[in-house]
Amino acid sequence: MSNVDAPVVVLARLVAQPGKEDEVRKIFLSLAAPTRLEDGNISYDIVQSTENSAEFVSVERWKTAAALPLHMQQPYVTEAIAQVGNLLAAAPSIITYTEISEPR
Repeated sequence: MSNVDAPVVVLARLVAQPGKEDEVRKIFLSLAAPTRLEDGNISYDIVQSTENSAEFVSVERWKTAAALPLHMQQPYVTEAIAQVGNLLAAAPSIITYTEISEPR
């Protein structure tokens, strides 16, 4: 069951090609500050796997799912997508979840 007004969590997973980890890290990190300023954003953090240094995940919390299309249209997002495309070992995995626990 989905509630369009409920907060959502997005996990976006990128895996860099061998030797491209630093470039992917830099591009992915460039999204954090401007994304955190977006009206619909609650939090936006980038993590790197402790087991595979080529794997990065953004852990994003949004007020509602309606904020996601607006985020994806931001110029800094479209630019980052264009820059990172040829540096990845596979297509990004982006999964959206609905929060079901009570807020802290």
